[in-house]
Amino acid sequence: MTAESRIHINASLSRILRWWPSLLGPLGILYVYTLEALGLGEFAGRYINESLAMPIIGLASLVYWASAIRVKSEFHLLLAVLTLGFFFREWHFEGTSGGVYVVLLVCVSWAALRRNQLAPSYYQGHTRYWLIAAIFAYFLSQLIARRVFSANELDLLPYEDVLHISLEETVENVAHLMMLVTSIVAWPRIRQGQNPPPRETNGPLS
Repeated sequence: MTAESRIHINASLSRILRWWPSLLGPLGILYVYTLEALGLGEFAGRYINESLAMPIIGLASLVYWASAIRVKSEFHLLLAVLTLGFFFREWHFEGTSGGVYVVLLVCVSWAALRRNQLAPSYYQGHTRYWLIAAIFAYFLSQLIARRVFSANELDLLPYEDVLHISLEETVENVAHLMMLVTSIVAWPRIRQGQNPPPRETNGPLS
């Protein structure tokens, strides 16, 4: 194997390994089963998860708002609005269950229409890896919430009929934690008035 081939393989492996946060959502499922096996299932239950959810996603939203104000970043403003919607959803007052879908639709439309302006911040550092991983974990939690893995359908998760609430809440909190990590990873390291660093790729925002 030539030196050039080794460099190419190492570079490809490095790009793949950057996506390791995508494993955290499925690991949340494994965490619930591990606690159940140890007789500690209550630590993955609804009460603990709901107690943690608001502080976690609330802090993520605060960091995004601070970032948006610090450098007038549209990307951080978008994520501040999105996480604020998640925060109110966790508050569980009337209208938030449907309202979060309105916020989600607005944010998706915003990202699609302004993708070229958002792309530099999206591609900065490891931001996109954590953000995509968080989105995947949210999607996984919604699949669990809708009982897609129930025994009468795919039968992929053992005891899903008993554990689906713990599974959903835990994976959703994993997603909240990843949004918090993303807010820290995406924290602007540039001074007010400077342009953001160029993105690493010329591809469109995804």
